[in-house]
Order: sequence, then C-alpha cells, then structure tokens
Amino acid sequence: MTNQSPNAIIGFVAMILFSSFLIGIPDGQAQAPDQDEVETLDIIEIPGTAVTQTPRELSFPEPDMASWQPLLDHSRLEIPVSLNINRPLSQPPTPLDPIGHIKGVRSPVKPIKAEHPTYPRFAREQGWEGITVVRITVETDGHVISAATQKSSGFPILDESAVQTVKQWIFTPAKNGEFHVASTVDLPIRFDLDQPN
Repeated sequence: MTNQSPNAIIGFVAMILFSSFLIGIPDGQAQAPDQDEVETLDIIEIPGTAVTQTPRELSFPEPDMASWQPLLDHSRLEIPVSLNINRPLSQPPTPLDPIGHIKGVRSPVKPIKAEHPTYPRFAREQGWEGITVVRITVETDGHVISAATQKSSGFPILDESAVQTVKQWIFTPAKNGEFHVASTVDLPIRFDLDQPN
C-alpha cells in the first residue's frame, strides 16, 4: 500500500460510510426509515363579501348598585375531597397489510361530511384574507382526533374558524391494503374577499 496521510485515509473511510448510508434513498435525501410524509388535500375556497362599517352610537344604562347581589355562592366552589378521573383506554395498534405496504396500495383519506368554515364578519369588516393550513389527524373510524393550525393566515380569527369547523368533519379513513389506518393530512383553506360594488 502506498504511503498516504492519515487525513486522506479518514476522508476515504468517511466517504465510503456516507455513500453506503445513502444507498436506497431516492435523490440522495436522508430520511427516517418509517417517517410518513404528510399528504396535502385540495385547497378549499371560502369566499366572502367585504363589509363596510357604519359608525354606531352606543349607550349603556348606569348599573343599579342598590339591588346588586353576588353572582356566585362560594360554597359551590369547594373542590370535592375525592375526584374520579376516567381515562379512555388507548386503542390497540392497527395491523398493517404487508402486501399493501410493499406494493404501495395505500388509499388516502377523503372528507365525506365537510361543512365549510364561516368567514367571520369582523374579519370581513377589516378586509382580512389569507390561507390557513390545518393539520388534521384522522382516526381509523374517520373521525378527527386533532386539528391545529400548521400555517397561519396571519389572522387568528380566520385560523380559529378553520380549525373549529374541521374538528367536526368526518372522513373516509385512509387504507393500507385492506386495513383502515390513522393518518395525518394538511388541509389548506383560503379566505378570499370579493369587494362590494
């Protein structure tokens, strides 16, 4: 063997280890072996008409302090000595169809009961628009386990409208082969205003 510096040998060994690590990984991108990509569903358009504000005069009557009584009875606020907390049992893991996993026969979730979010009046008055991306976790029975803002529209009132509505949706669950599986998807919702004439 020729006389080589220790740095050259270390570099050569590191290159071999790194290239063997990348074998079988498409496009040379390192990924966790079992990490599933989050699918993005089709965008949902929520149109709305901009609302022009008209100034209003508000008047409030003075409170009558003579007839004031406390709203709360402090005896009702006592914490009971023993509390029973019922926790739901965790569901057993869903079996995966090995043929479906190997062949890639995996069907995505599809919404079957999906009411569109409301476009809040206050947001329309302010002229607020944007796209909220909601990350949804769907259980094997098609119900939504969790829904949260993955990417904000920039306006919390629009994000909250989208998240609260999506929590009520029901999906056809994803399938791996012939088995229903829980899955996580991203749903973009665009709030878009038409300007009044």
